[in-house]
Amino acid sequence: MNKTSFLLLLVIGLLVLTDSAVGAAFRILRVFTSPWSQMQMQRVDDSVDDSLMQLIMENHDHALAEQ
Repeated sequence: MNKTSFLLLLVIGLLVLTDSAVGAAFRILRVFTSPWSQMQMQRVDDSVDDSLMQLIMENHDHALAEQ
C-alpha cells in the first residue's frame, strides 16, 4: 500500500469517526434538552436536596443530643 492511499484511508476513517461522534453528541444533547429529561433531572435534584436536608437535620439533632 503506498503512502497516498494510506493517507486517503486514514482521512476517510477520521471523517467517519468524527461524523459518528458528532451524531452521538447531538443525540445526547437532544436527550438532555428534552422537556421530559429536564423534568426528570429536576425530580432527581429535588430528591437529592431532600436527602441532603434530611442528613443535615439528623446530624444537627445528633450533635444536639451529644451536648
